[in-house]
Amino acid sequence: MKTSRFSDSQIIAVLKQAEAGTQVAASEDSLERLHSTIADKLTSAIEEMDADTKGLAALLNVARQFVEDNGIEAELVPGVGAGKLAEKLKEFPFDPAAGRC
Repeated sequence: MKTSRFSDSQIIAVLKQAEAGTQVAASEDSLERLHSTIADKLTSAIEEMDADTKGLAALLNVARQFVEDNGIEAELVPGVGAGKLAEKLKEFPFDPAAGRC
């Protein structure tokens, strides 16, 4: 996996600002790199967890919400960034009615 220009603490700080409703100015290129980094980190975290690991469902929900919130509907490239994350999420079907994976 490629290394990111953003540290974990930088990513968390931006996400907290956005969650609090703070306007965050960023270039389109910066946002694309940030989204790619978050997708890569979520994918790596999911890949490192066993299916019965406590917290996996919560992590999968974060990944699902990331995809939904960012309107990720573009043609995804298999094995890269959000495409790789989407492939991984297909292994864990989510039933919104039941509220669980």
